[in-house]
Amino acid sequence: MGIECFVDINKTEQYVEIMNSLEKEFNFVWEHDVYKKIYFRNINSYIAVTKSDKIKKKGEFVTNPELGNSVNFLVIPKCLGLYFIKGIKPEEVLRDPIKYGLHIYDMCASFKVSRDYTVLWNGEKQQRLNRFFVKKNAPYLYKLKNSKDKPDNMLKGWGVQIYNNHSDDITFEEHQIDTRYYLAEINKIISEIEHHNQLQLF
Repeated sequence: MGIECFVDINKTEQYVEIMNSLEKEFNFVWEHDVYKKIYFRNINSYIAVTKSDKIKKKGEFVTNPELGNSVNFLVIPKCLGLYFIKGIKPEEVLRDPIKYGLHIYDMCASFKVSRDYTVLWNGEKQQRLNRFFVKKNAPYLYKLKNSKDKPDNMLKGWGVQIYNNHSDDITFEEHQIDTRYYLAEINKIISEIEHHNQLQLF
C-alpha cells in the first residue's frame, strides 16, 4: 500500500515533517520516490519514471506478470511502455515487432472455458484452453453451451489462429497477424489516459 502526492517544491520540508510524524505515530517507515512522469488509467494501473530513471509499472502496464497472473496480449503493455516512456508510436512497433523485441507469444492470449461449454474453431471442436492470436481472414473462436444456443464469439468481431504449438520456422510476416485489433486496444488506452490530466513532473 502506498500514496502518491503532488507537492509544491516550496513545501517539501513541510511534507517531509508530516511524513516523519506519521512514521513515528504508526511505527512504520515510508519508501520515497520523486517522479519525472506518471501516467495512470486508475489507481491499480499506471506507469511511472522516477527521478533516478527507474520505471515502475502496475496493472495493465506490467510486461512480466507474476506466475498465475494474466499473460494475455502482452504486446499491449509493451507498446504502452514504449509509447509513454520513449515516445515510440504503437504503429511503428507493430510494423517491425522483431526490432522492438516482440515474440509471437506477445501477440497471444488464452481463454479457458468451463466444462459446460464446447469450444469450436474452423468448424471443429477444440480443447477448453487454447492459445491464439488475431489473424487476418481467420475463423472465429466460439464457445457453445448447448446445441440450441447461438455460439458466442470469444473475441467479438475478430478471427483468430489457434497457436497451441509453437514453431521457430514461421516468421511474423507468415503468421499474417491482424495488427488492427492490437492497435485499436492500445490506442483506446492511450486515448483514455491522455484525455485526463496527467502528471508530468520535472
